[in-house]
Amino acid sequence: MCNGANLCYKKSVFIAVNGFEGNHHLASGDDEFLMHKVSEKYPKQVMFLKNKNVMTHTLPAGDIGRFLAQRKRWVSKSKHYENSGITRDLTIAWVYNFMIVLSFVLGFFDVKYFLVFALGLSIKVMAEIPFFASISNFLELKNWRRIYPAATLVHSIYVVFIGIYGNFGGYRWKGRTVK
Repeated sequence: MCNGANLCYKKSVFIAVNGFEGNHHLASGDDEFLMHKVSEKYPKQVMFLKNKNVMTHTLPAGDIGRFLAQRKRWVSKSKHYENSGITRDLTIAWVYNFMIVLSFVLGFFDVKYFLVFALGLSIKVMAEIPFFASISNFLELKNWRRIYPAATLVHSIYVVFIGIYGNFGGYRWKGRTVK
């Protein structure tokens, strides 16, 4: 996955994979679908450059409505992924987060589900901590450990909601309406 704001490639690579061909019917996603094609053709040559000197900064969505519209647009592209591995990984992540949220809700009806919730959330936390520690150190975020426990539960709820919300209905982006 990628974002056009931080994407760099050689013109020869762009030409070799036929650039943005094949996704003109979509209102957005040219950057991501280009990366999928590049990754397929050059699987060992695509990488992430973790270097502060080349970081790009973009403005966040201005309000909750724009934020949700942006996420809907991002998720809606997943229906067009040709790489089944990406779809599989996203589905596993969604189902896992759904299990966490569902077990939390069911815990109010039967306390044993709180054990499932605690186990699921603990596994999620243990799996994510090394990643968040690395990124937080890189970005020099000092207090992330304080908010992480609550944030990870909110993240599970967010993933479940956006996964559903992004797959239904259309959106409007840069003057284009997608149904």
